[in-house]
Amino acid sequence: MAEQNEELDDIERAIRLIEIALMIGRHILHIAWLFFGISVAVAAYNFATGNIVWGIVSLLFALGSFIFIAQIYEHRSRHRARRQTRLVETRPEYKVASA
Repeated sequence: MAEQNEELDDIERAIRLIEIALMIGRHILHIAWLFFGISVAVAAYNFATGNIVWGIVSLLFALGSFIFIAQIYEHRSRHRARRQTRLVETRPEYKVASA
C-alpha cells in the first residue's frame, strides 16, 4: 500500500511539472519581452553610471533575447501559414443535391 502511495505521489509530481512547463510555454513570448526590457533598462543604467563593460554585457543579453523573440514570431507565422494551407487543401467539397 505504501508503494502505491509513493507511485501516486510521483505521478502527481510529474503532472505538476508538466503543467508548469505548459504554462511557461504558453507565456514564453511575454517572458522573453520582459527579459528584453529588463536587459535594456539595466544596460541604460550601467551606461549612465559609467559601467561600460557591464552595459555591453547587458546589451548582449538584450540582443540575444531580441533574436529569440524574432525566432518565436518567425516560427509562429510559418506554423500558422502551414496550418492555413492544410485547411484549404482538406476542405470538403460540397455538391448541390438535385431535386
